[in-house]
Amino acid sequence: MNETLRANMEKLNRAVFRDELTSLYNRRFVVEKLAQDLMEEGREDALVMADVDNFKHINDTYGHSVGDMVLVGIANIMESICRRHKVIRWGGEEFLLVLMAVTKRGVLEICEEIRREISAFPFMCGDVDFSCTVTLGVEMYDKQKSFDENIVCADKALYLGKTSGKNRVVMYGSENETGE
Repeated sequence: MNETLRANMEKLNRAVFRDELTSLYNRRFVVEKLAQDLMEEGREDALVMADVDNFKHINDTYGHSVGDMVLVGIANIMESICRRHKVIRWGGEEFLLVLMAVTKRGVLEICEEIRREISAFPFMCGDVDFSCTVTLGVEMYDKQKSFDENIVCADKALYLGKTSGKNRVVMYGSENETGE
């Protein structure tokens, strides 16, 4: 009986804190479980908002099932690169990376690797292959701000990347950016 209860609790936790399509953690997990961990002193953390460039075009051209396949593929790439960090499906074609105990340089290296790997990955629709890109906005977590305020900063960096050409990594509050 105890084993059954434990298995049911695991199923419930999975349903509440995981995205059904990608199996990544979801927004609820971050807000209820992870946001408090980011307040731990003595450690540099970062939030990275990532958005699939031209995702509407992918859905309109190849269909929503292919769009779903793209999201799963991108989720897998991000998870393989961010093994010791958290990758969250924030909503739609947006992802949030929660990188703990990282330097600014380390964050930019991770983001640049994600950007390169995704742009090089050959997605398939029938006998047509295509590629897609992502734009990433980075906020080094400021423990003097709330979680929501840090998210806004990461989102502003993402917006700057989107409006300045897409397929790039932009650090909030910095003129420095990487990408093509």
